[in-house]
Amino acid sequence: HVYTPASLAELEDRYELGVGDLTLDLTGLNLEGSTERIAVEVGIGKAVVIVPADVSVDVRGEVGVGKAQAFEHVSDGLGRELEASSPGTSTGHLIIELEVGIGEGTVRRD
Repeated sequence: HVYTPASLAELEDRYELGVGDLTLDLTGLNLEGSTERIAVEVGIGKAVVIVPADVSVDVRGEVGVGKAQAFEHVSDGLGRELEASSPGTSTGHLIIELEVGIGEGTVRRD
């Protein structure tokens, strides 16, 4: 499942998948002057969130069994939590809440 919202009107506040791979590509959004909070949840599988190069990003992640990665921060094993921030050059701001039961969750820049 791949989601590529092209405008804030198309952006959902929650993306969920029980089993499988979910990719959320946010690089087509103009986030200038906006703060958006997005939850991404996968029960079993892989979640990848691709964020624009210029926005500030705060990530709060949790993985039951597996690996969570946001930029250069990595946490893997059982019951792992991850918090990471990455500054941007624009006034756009993303808050990503990432949850994976079993598998892998990644937040990265374009």
